[in-house]
Amino acid sequence: MTCSMTDSEKRQKLLNYAYYYLNIRPRTVHEVRVYLSKKAQKLAFSTDLIDPIIARLTELKLLNDQEFVRWYVEGKFASSTKSLFRLKQELSKLGIVKDDMEDYFSDQSIDELAAARAALRSKWRRLAVLEPKIQFNKAAALLARKGFSYDIIKKTIAEYRGDE
Repeated sequence: MTCSMTDSEKRQKLLNYAYYYLNIRPRTVHEVRVYLSKKAQKLAFSTDLIDPIIARLTELKLLNDQEFVRWYVEGKFASSTKSLFRLKQELSKLGIVKDDMEDYFSDQSIDELAAARAALRSKWRRLAVLEPKIQFNKAAALLARKGFSYDIIKKTIAEYRGDE
């Protein structure tokens, strides 16, 4: 069946897969490239068809890694309690290059202290009854898992304890 398809038909089939994939949520160039590579392999299509599709999607402004960074950070940081470090890690896993991240973060101010406060808010009532050393260790571990720096961790715990 796939042998009788022309390159143009194959390219259109992969483009349709890309449209579907992008319809779910915005994607990075890397994500689309990996997705299309898997589809091409499954269908026994040449991976040479992928670069023109990526170029077309970029031309149509359906793929834009800088816009993806904006979308991702605004969505994740607003609804999450993750540190800037953790967000950059996640973006890197999605295939965003360091320059695109730095371009975005150089123009935006991210209040990590507020994010750390939010991360600790729901757990503080349970931690407040513990011995101070255990309380600090558990709160610090929670915030460290979310990627916050030690300075932010100390400030946040001090605020909750009223040590400021």
